Amino acid sequence: GVSADMLTQLKTLGAPAEKLFLVPCGIDTHFFELIDIANNPPHFLSIGRFVEKKSPSSLVKAFALVAKQIPEAHLWMVGNGALLNQTKQLAHQLGIADIITFTGVLSPQEIIVLMQKMRCFVQHSVTAIDGDMEGTPVAILEASASGLPVVSTQHAGIKQAVINDQTGFLVPEHDVTNMAKQMMRIATSIDLAIEMGLQGRQHMIDNYQMPKQIAKLDHIIQHCITTAEHTNQQAPLMR
Repeated sequence: GVSADMLTQLKTLGAPAEKLFLVPCGIDTHFFELIDIANNPPHFLSIGRFVEKKSPSSLVKAFALVAKQIPEAHLWMVGNGALLNQTKQLAHQLGIADIITFTGVLSPQEIIVLMQKMRCFVQHSVTAIDGDMEGTPVAILEASASGLPVVSTQHAGIKQAVINDQTGFLVPEHDVTNMAKQMMRIATSIDLAIEMGLQGRQHMIDNYQMPKQIAKLDHIIQHCITTAEHTNQQAPLMR
């Protein structure tokens, strides 16, 4: 499983504990250079499909609270999906449509260029009504690898990808007010943003590099092969 929550769900469904392993998604940290955010304005970036488990409406509501206190704040939302038009309508209703940029789908290189202008990465993931959840959002890993602090939710693999109060801030799902509060902390302290971004990048290098995750998978596969061979050797002959 790619998150501790996923392993817990598998246990609940009856999977043997000795056959469960935690292997988070991996990223190529060399592909993402450290961003110098020292002079970046309080611009926030969100990347992901406009679907229920990403809760784009919660993010827009949180940003509306931020904008009231920090007029120079701006939110960039990258992606497409069933809730895109609904999210745009909400932005108009809240009077912040002019300070939210909906980019549509961008290429990886376009996203890297956009990241260089940001102060912080934001994502308000939640458990959908039908139970749909995140695994470990790759966009959060990539943002952290680039040196952006992250404000997100206490949800699935995000709880391991973001170290609360160290590489970013995590709030309860649907807690719009608290998310706005943490976004404002990043917006009003460039020193805090830089420090969290640096620690986030190191966290990715230490724990989420793709070769390390591939090595874990290889170890699991070899372990399974060895165990199966030993079991077969010990099994009585069938007549």
